[in-house]
Amino acid sequence: MIRRPPRSTLSSSSAASDVYKRQAERNVPNDPMLKGIFSGEEYSRGARLWTHGYDFYSPTRPWIGTWYGPQKKNKGSWHTSPDDMRYAQERLMTLLHWPSSDQSQAAYDKMQGYSLGTRRSLQAYAKFSGLNTMTATKLAKKCILRYVPWETNHDVYAEYPNNKICLLYTSDA
Repeated sequence: MIRRPPRSTLSSSSAASDVYKRQAERNVPNDPMLKGIFSGEEYSRGARLWTHGYDFYSPTRPWIGTWYGPQKKNKGSWHTSPDDMRYAQERLMTLLHWPSSDQSQAAYDKMQGYSLGTRRSLQAYAKFSGLNTMTATKLAKKCILRYVPWETNHDVYAEYPNNKICLLYTSDA
């Protein structure tokens, strides 16, 4: 019999069922310009959250699921124009520093508000998650993860001057 862990465990990537502090939704919102992206959406969200200083945890038991079975009689997936899809893919590649992606200042200016954070680096996230998007390689992944501290020690709200929240509740997961 497999025993359930006594508490949530640190996770290396963000997924639909992971748990993180609720202000992350306000401070690091989903990028609305990633229309049609399915493969890469969760990793890019995880990279953005993690570099902004958020950690994510796997719940102790399943509490949400997605069923892709044909019995639902879906008529396929969402439809995105080829231009929107190409733009989203290029934007995702720029964000994650894929080889030969557009790393120009103009490309980053277009991501205003949806870029990586400054608290931890993308290189550190690659090591933590086991996937290096900068070299398109999979790294050795550890079974047990350890907390990685912030690389910068600036004000906790410096990146979000318009989204300061009350610190009455700091124990939320």
